Amino acid sequence: MQLESSGERTTTSTAIFGFPFSIGDDPTVMPAGAYVIHTRERSYTRAHGTAFIAVSVEVEVQERPGSTSYRVVKPSHFETALAMDKVRTSSSYR
Repeated sequence: MQLESSGERTTTSTAIFGFPFSIGDDPTVMPAGAYVIHTRERSYTRAHGTAFIAVSVEVEVQERPGSTSYRVVKPSHFETALAMDKVRTSSSYR
């Protein structure tokens, strides 16, 4: 059974990286720090409720004071970068 999207939403959060990182196949290394993240999600409604599935992640990058760029990445690539940072953070406290 094919599900049809019943709408979209964007959520905003902050992700904190403890170490320099890169996302996906992009070799650009971004510095450790706090990043504002905008996650675009599609909603799918069925009889038992609504599910939201992330379709893209937009990372705000402060290039320099007063200059912001945005990197749109796959949600799975962003989650992998964040998970790898958490592993590095937890192993550095041992």
